[in-house]
Amino acid sequence: MKEKVLNALMILTVLLCLGITLNSRTPETKPVLSTKNTFLSASPSPTLHPLDASKKERNNQRKQTIDSLTFLAQDDASGLQSQAQAFLLSMQSVSHAETAVESMLTAMGYEKNMCILQKDGLLIFTEPRVKKEDVMPIIQSAADISGLPLEKIRLMTP
Repeated sequence: MKEKVLNALMILTVLLCLGITLNSRTPETKPVLSTKNTFLSASPSPTLHPLDASKKERNNQRKQTIDSLTFLAQDDASGLQSQAQAFLLSMQSVSHAETAVESMLTAMGYEKNMCILQKDGLLIFTEPRVKKEDVMPIIQSAADISGLPLEKIRLMTP
Protein backbone atom coordinates (compact mmCIF):
# COMPACT_ATOMS: atom_id res chain seq x y z
CA MET A 1 0.00 0.00 0.00
CA LYS A 2 2.82 2.40 0.91
CA GLU A 3 4.57 1.61 -2.38
CA LYS A 4 1.43 2.55 -4.29
CA VAL A 5 1.18 5.84 -2.42
CA LEU A 6 4.86 6.63 -2.98
CA ASN A 7 4.61 5.70 -6.68
CA ALA A 8 1.48 7.81 -7.06
CA LEU A 9 3.21 10.77 -5.38
CA MET A 10 6.23 10.39 -7.65
CA ILE A 11 4.04 10.25 -10.78
CA LEU A 12 1.99 13.25 -9.65
CA THR A 13 5.18 15.20 -8.96
CA VAL A 14 6.56 14.44 -12.43
CA LEU A 15 3.27 15.33 -14.12
CA LEU A 16 2.92 18.54 -12.09
CA CYS A 17 6.45 19.58 -12.98
CA LEU A 18 5.82 18.76 -16.63
CA GLY A 19 2.68 20.90 -16.60
CA ILE A 20 4.38 23.81 -14.86
CA THR A 21 7.29 23.68 -17.27
CA LEU A 22 5.10 23.54 -20.35
CA ASN A 23 2.94 26.43 -19.15
CA SER A 24 5.73 28.71 -17.98
CA ARG A 25 6.70 31.75 -19.98
CA THR A 26 10.13 33.24 -20.38
CA PRO A 27 10.66 36.23 -18.09
CA GLU A 28 11.01 39.69 -19.54
CA THR A 29 14.57 40.92 -19.75
CA LYS A 30 15.46 43.93 -17.65
CA PRO A 31 18.57 46.09 -17.70
CA VAL A 32 21.43 44.89 -15.55
CA LEU A 33 23.72 47.27 -13.65
CA SER A 34 27.29 46.77 -14.78
CA THR A 35 30.42 47.30 -12.70
CA LYS A 36 30.98 50.66 -14.45
CA ASN A 37 27.61 52.03 -13.23
CA THR A 38 26.09 51.89 -16.68
CA PHE A 39 23.03 49.96 -17.70
CA LEU A 40 23.33 47.13 -20.16
CA SER A 41 20.48 45.06 -21.45
CA ALA A 42 20.61 41.49 -20.25
CA SER A 43 20.98 38.94 -22.97
CA PRO A 44 17.85 36.84 -23.25
CA SER A 45 18.22 33.35 -21.91
CA PRO A 46 17.74 30.67 -24.51
CA THR A 47 14.35 29.04 -24.32
CA LEU A 48 14.57 25.33 -23.69
CA HIS A 49 12.64 22.90 -25.82
CA PRO A 50 9.63 21.62 -23.81
CA LEU A 51 11.08 18.09 -23.63
CA ASP A 52 14.45 19.41 -22.43
CA ALA A 53 12.73 21.65 -19.89
CA SER A 54 10.64 18.71 -18.65
CA LYS A 55 13.74 16.54 -18.29
CA LYS A 56 15.53 19.28 -16.38
CA GLU A 57 12.56 19.75 -14.05
CA ARG A 58 12.22 15.98 -13.58
CA ASN A 59 15.89 15.73 -12.67
CA ASN A 60 15.61 18.63 -10.20
CA GLN A 61 12.57 17.04 -8.55
CA ARG A 62 14.31 13.68 -8.47
CA LYS A 63 17.37 15.21 -6.81
CA GLN A 64 15.20 16.79 -4.11
CA THR A 65 13.37 13.50 -3.53
CA ILE A 66 16.66 11.59 -3.36
CA ASP A 67 18.05 14.09 -0.86
CA SER A 68 14.94 13.71 1.34
CA LEU A 69 14.96 9.93 1.10
CA THR A 70 18.68 9.78 1.85
CA PHE A 71 18.05 11.82 4.98
CA LEU A 72 15.23 9.46 6.01
CA ALA A 73 17.38 6.41 5.26
CA GLN A 74 20.06 7.71 7.62
CA ASP A 75 17.71 8.97 10.37
CA ASP A 76 17.42 6.36 13.13
CA ALA A 77 14.60 8.25 14.84
CA SER A 78 12.23 8.18 11.87
CA GLY A 79 11.86 4.39 11.72
CA LEU A 80 11.57 4.66 7.93
CA GLN A 81 15.09 3.62 6.98
CA SER A 82 14.19 0.40 5.16
CA GLN A 83 11.26 1.99 3.31
CA ALA A 84 13.37 4.96 2.26
CA GLN A 85 16.18 2.67 1.08
CA ALA A 86 13.72 0.53 -0.90
CA PHE A 87 12.24 3.60 -2.57
CA LEU A 88 15.74 4.92 -3.35
CA LEU A 89 16.57 1.64 -5.09
CA SER A 90 13.30 1.79 -7.00
CA MET A 91 14.01 5.37 -8.11
CA GLN A 92 17.50 4.37 -9.19
CA SER A 93 16.13 1.51 -11.28
CA VAL A 94 13.53 3.78 -12.92
CA SER A 95 16.13 6.46 -13.59
CA HIS A 96 18.54 3.98 -15.20
CA ALA A 97 15.85 2.56 -17.48
CA GLU A 98 14.65 6.01 -18.55
CA THR A 99 18.20 7.17 -19.22
CA ALA A 100 18.98 4.05 -21.25
CA VAL A 101 15.91 4.51 -23.48
CA GLU A 102 16.61 8.24 -23.86
CA SER A 103 20.24 7.50 -24.82
CA MET A 104 19.08 4.94 -27.37
CA LEU A 105 16.71 7.50 -28.93
CA THR A 106 19.46 10.11 -29.05
CA ALA A 107 21.79 7.62 -30.75
CA MET A 108 19.06 6.94 -33.34
CA GLY A 109 18.91 10.67 -34.15
CA TYR A 110 15.92 11.68 -32.01
CA GLU A 111 17.76 14.18 -29.82
CA LYS A 112 14.62 15.73 -28.37
CA ASN A 113 13.16 12.91 -26.30
CA MET A 114 11.91 12.01 -22.85
CA CYS A 115 10.82 8.76 -21.24
CA ILE A 116 8.58 8.31 -18.25
CA LEU A 117 8.65 4.84 -16.73
CA GLN A 118 5.64 4.03 -14.60
CA LYS A 119 4.58 0.86 -12.87
CA ASP A 120 2.02 0.09 -15.58
CA GLY A 121 3.81 1.35 -18.67
CA LEU A 122 6.45 3.42 -20.41
CA LEU A 123 5.74 6.68 -22.20
CA ILE A 124 8.23 7.77 -24.84
CA PHE A 125 8.07 11.31 -26.21
CA THR A 126 10.12 12.27 -29.27
CA GLU A 127 10.50 15.12 -31.66
CA PRO A 128 10.66 15.03 -34.64
CA ARG A 129 8.16 12.38 -35.68
CA VAL A 130 9.58 8.86 -35.57
CA LYS A 131 10.14 7.26 -38.96
CA LYS A 132 7.93 4.24 -39.66
CA GLU A 133 10.91 1.91 -39.93
CA ASP A 134 12.14 3.02 -36.47
CA VAL A 135 8.88 2.46 -34.56
CA MET A 136 9.21 -1.27 -33.87
CA PRO A 137 12.96 -1.20 -33.09
CA ILE A 138 12.35 1.62 -30.60
CA ILE A 139 9.44 -0.14 -28.93
CA GLN A 140 11.26 -3.49 -28.86
CA SER A 141 14.42 -1.94 -27.39
CA ALA A 142 12.39 -0.03 -24.82
CA ALA A 143 10.63 -3.27 -23.86
CA ASP A 144 13.96 -5.03 -23.47
CA ILE A 145 15.37 -2.22 -21.34
CA SER A 146 12.32 -1.71 -19.13
CA GLY A 147 11.23 -5.34 -18.86
CA LEU A 148 7.70 -4.36 -19.85
CA PRO A 149 5.63 -6.11 -22.53
CA LEU A 150 5.30 -4.34 -25.89
CA GLU A 151 1.66 -3.43 -25.30
CA LYS A 152 2.64 -1.39 -22.21
CA ILE A 153 4.88 0.98 -24.20
CA ARG A 154 3.48 4.11 -25.80
CA LEU A 155 5.38 6.15 -28.35
CA MET A 156 4.20 9.77 -28.49
CA THR A 157 5.33 11.91 -31.41
CA PRO A 158 4.02 15.19 -32.85
